[in-house]
Amino acid sequence: MRLAGALTRHAVTFSLAGSIVGFALRAGAQQPAPMRAGGLAPPPPMQGGGLAPPPPGSGPPPPAPLYPANPNAAQRQLEEAEHSDSGRGLEFVYFDVGGGGQFVSLDALGGSGSLVPPAGKTSAFGPYFSVASGIRLLFLTVGPSFRFARFSDWDLWTLNLDLGWHIPLGSLEPYAVLGGGFAKLGYHDGGLGISSASMSASGFDIRIAGGIDYYLSNVFSVGGTLQADLLRLSRGAVADAAGGVVTADASSVGLVITAGAVVGLHF
Repeated sequence: MRLAGALTRHAVTFSLAGSIVGFALRAGAQQPAPMRAGGLAPPPPMQGGGLAPPPPGSGPPPPAPLYPANPNAAQRQLEEAEHSDSGRGLEFVYFDVGGGGQFVSLDALGGSGSLVPPAGKTSAFGPYFSVASGIRLLFLTVGPSFRFARFSDWDLWTLNLDLGWHIPLGSLEPYAVLGGGFAKLGYHDGGLGISSASMSASGFDIRIAGGIDYYLSNVFSVGGTLQADLLRLSRGAVADAAGGVVTADASSVGLVITAGAVVGLHF
């Protein structure tokens, strides 16, 4: 009887163990694949470099274009200015030397008396020489200019302060200048027995000018200029050595037209 009872207990134990194992196998078969190995999903597949590439479209967005597909007028002007830039860089100091021809009419706009002795010419054409220097800030220039012209009976020189506006267009640079300052007329002694200093007249000069420079390099340019001046001169009466009056006091408003070539240095 004892043997029969022991066999019965072992049979029940094996039956329960088999039921439990079968239940566990059926439950494992119903779970998703990632949870079968200890409840953790397997790592993603590794590439040659150790990391898989990101999926398409997951990176940062591409940068916006510098100019839109349909730029407005201001943006088009900026693009054109960039393409036409001369590439010379900034200029801070300039030095110009010029020369050419000058026509002067001392009384073109009227006057009182004559600035030259009797039988003297009030209009003449002659050569001139000029020199100018100054500073430049972007498109603006400012500095002094000196100009001297030689004529048959007299000389004329001016010392002005010029303000210029420049428009860089690649190697070409048109410009306009407005200036004004001091003017003086000196007479050549014509055998009248008077000194040339006593015949001199002085006054002021107002100038408007234009021109164009061509830059052969970053620091050297050649060009041409055309200038027009309003000239206001006056002087007192002139007497000879004996005290006789040779010519009375006089004043006049004249015009000056100047055309010439210019050579410049730029730094």
